[in-house]
Amino acid sequence: MANCPVCQTEYVEEKNDVCSECGWDLKSYPVTFEDSRLDVFSQKEQTKLIWAKSMWSKLQLELKISQMEEQLNSETQKRLYSEVNIQKQLDKLSSEVNIQLQLHELSSELKQVRQLQISATALPSTAQSPELQTALQQSQEKQEQLQAQLAKSQEEVQQLKKQLEASEASGDGFDLLIQGLSDSSEQVQRFAYTLLKQSSAPKAQRTINEQKPYQLFSCLHSNSYNPSRFVNPIRSVCISFESQIIASGYENNAIKIWKLHDHGKEPIHTLNGHSGPVRAVTMSADGQILVSAGDDKQIKIWDLNSGKLRSTLTGHSATVWSVAISPDNETIVSGGADKMVKVWNPRNEEKLREFTGHSDQVRCVVISPNGQTFASGSDDNTIKIRNLATGEVMATLQGHSGAVRSVAFSSDGQIIVSGSDDTTIKIWNLNGGKPIHNLRNNSGAVCSVAISQDVQTIVSGSADNKIKIWDVKTEKLLHTLTGHIEPINSLAISPDGWTIASGSEDQSIKIWGLSI
Repeated sequence: MANCPVCQTEYVEEKNDVCSECGWDLKSYPVTFEDSRLDVFSQKEQTKLIWAKSMWSKLQLELKISQMEEQLNSETQKRLYSEVNIQKQLDKLSSEVNIQLQLHELSSELKQVRQLQISATALPSTAQSPELQTALQQSQEKQEQLQAQLAKSQEEVQQLKKQLEASEASGDGFDLLIQGLSDSSEQVQRFAYTLLKQSSAPKAQRTINEQKPYQLFSCLHSNSYNPSRFVNPIRSVCISFESQIIASGYENNAIKIWKLHDHGKEPIHTLNGHSGPVRAVTMSADGQILVSAGDDKQIKIWDLNSGKLRSTLTGHSATVWSVAISPDNETIVSGGADKMVKVWNPRNEEKLREFTGHSDQVRCVVISPNGQTFASGSDDNTIKIRNLATGEVMATLQGHSGAVRSVAFSSDGQIIVSGSDDTTIKIWNLNGGKPIHNLRNNSGAVCSVAISQDVQTIVSGSADNKIKIWDVKTEKLLHTLTGHIEPINSLAISPDGWTIASGSEDQSIKIWGLSI
């Protein structure tokens, strides 16, 4: 056994790589440097360790303050409850004494009128009234003691808060932890994130939500088939709006519904009904239905709770590559290898409209968050923006030199992100109809793109087997996730931004996120 150099938590050497309490990297570093370089390396490591110990101490101080405040609030509530009960008892006693006084006076009057003696069972006299006075006096004394104790506790909390504020003012507090998220050392990044996550301070929680540490993402778990048994690539994946379940479409015609974070568990449902590979799956915003499509030219609507098939939509004359469902669940849009885009009413299975315009296969469709427009991407290298109600073409986006494989709307409906066989990702401003950013750091076709709910981050999956995470505003590549051994056909990012799911030609679904 050994102790973490930062928080002193015990751990088993050669077994634990990261401290379970503070996130400090516990791996031993092989010494292969020359003496001069070794000194520099040691100095850097010692500096990081000193910084980490300081941050840990300040976090413990803050936690102590938080615990004292919680305890103080709890004690205050108990005392208030006790005082209320005491007052109720005093009121009851006072009422009983008043009744006894009234009965005694009445008894005296009756004695004078009727000349009767008061029986031995008469009620007690006002001699009990001193009991009320004594109880009131004791209650007042106890209340004064509680108030003095409360004032003392509040004074201690204020002193601790002043210590923490002074520490932050000196530049060693949250600002340094926030800076640590951007440090070149992954060890410092992980440690800073761990401390910020443990803190209950609003500033810490706000920072975590605004600056998600995607550079620390790794594979949390993977669901895969045994390649020696049969070949079954994953063609499509999607995550529910409440970030609880994931759906996946397979080459073997099946659809599986899983709990997003249940590693190694069996799927909730296996949906069988398609007679060809399932190319697209998507879930409604209310989490009630799933829509799928595939090589059998059919669109199927499933009940997510029961796993039962609700209805089947037919009308395409070739593979249906993509489907989308409107935010109000009233409309489905599909695009296929027949170059057609079709609009459906899922309630009565009626085909409402169909549109031509693309000169090649329609690979992807997506509906805007407000449900008023939709976009379609095609092998003709273009993206068309249409009015969902009328079908009017509002814009044709040109700029890709290869098939458009994937499109995604931002949550505010202002931009569209597209991925193409030309290995680029383009970010389009819908007002101008021109690409405002071109992300080029890919070595293979971009098969799938997604954009985070806060419109700060783009995630892409490519034929080079890699997932890349990009900053929307700066175009900077934040992180590259590796683990798949064949092209990535589909990916999705959860609405809360903390989970990425990917499906690959290598027959695996991988879930990516923070392992802290």
